[in-house]
Amino acid sequence: MIHGLTNQFLYSAFKLSATFAKAGEKDISIAGTAFFVMVSGKIFIVTNRHNLDIEYKDKKYAGYNLTGFDLTGRFVDDALSENVSLLTPWDIRFHPNAFNDVAVIGNLRFADTGNGNIVLNNFITEGMIAGHGDFANDLSVCDFVAFPGYPIWHDQVENRPILRAGTIASDPRKSYHFKGANGMDCGDCVGYEAFSSGGSSGSPVFAMQKGIKPGAGIKLDSYRDAKLIGINGGHVPSSETSHSGISYFYKSTLIFDLV
Repeated sequence: MIHGLTNQFLYSAFKLSATFAKAGEKDISIAGTAFFVMVSGKIFIVTNRHNLDIEYKDKKYAGYNLTGFDLTGRFVDDALSENVSLLTPWDIRFHPNAFNDVAVIGNLRFADTGNGNIVLNNFITEGMIAGHGDFANDLSVCDFVAFPGYPIWHDQVENRPILRAGTIASDPRKSYHFKGANGMDCGDCVGYEAFSSGGSSGSPVFAMQKGIKPGAGIKLDSYRDAKLIGINGGHVPSSETSHSGISYFYKSTLIFDLV
C-alpha cells in the first residue's frame, strides 16, 4: 500500500503531561498527546483544550488550575527521547467556539535540560496542514487516515508513540454532530472509524497519500500528498464502558484560527 507516511511521522507526536492544583486538594495529573506545527516561521504546540483545562469536560474539577506541563518525545530524530518543561508565562490559546476542543501554545520557552538548548526537527510544516479548500474539494468519506499518539499501549520502555489507522466516516465538508458527555457536540469536527482511547487526545491526524506520485512535469488530479487534517478529540461511546468504533477529530483549519 502506498500511503506517503514514513516511520518519522510517528515522532510528530509528543506525550503531554499536565498537573493541576486546587487549594486544600490533592494535585491531579493527566496525560495526552500534542504536536508541533510551524506557521509563518513560528513554532506552536497543538493539543486538545481538555489536556490543559481539566474542568472543560468535567465541572467536578472546578477551581483546579494548571500548574505545570511537560513534553516527552523525539525532538531531533528517532533516537533520543527527551523530557522538557515549558517555562511560564504560557501563551495558551483556546478556540473562541467553546465546542472546539482545541488549544494552541505560542511563545515557547523550554526549561534547561542540562543537555544544552533544545533543537526541534520533528514538527509539521504549514504546507502540510489542510485548509478549507482541502475539506471542500479533496477529502472524502473512506479516505484512509492515521494518528500517532500516546495511548496506554505506547512503548513503555523507550517512550515511543504508536500509530493507529482508520477511515473518514462522516462528510468532511460538514461538521459531525454526536451526543457526548456535555450534550450535543457541535464543534467543527469529522467522524472517523478508528479506535481513539485514553492518552490519544490531541494526536495529529493525517490523511494518507492518495494515488501514485507523478514524475516531474506530470500532474494527476487523482494524486494527493499526505496531509495533516486534524486534532484527535476522542471517541463516541456506545455506553459508559464501551467504544462505538467511531472517533472524531477537530479540523486542522482551526489551527489557523489560533495562530
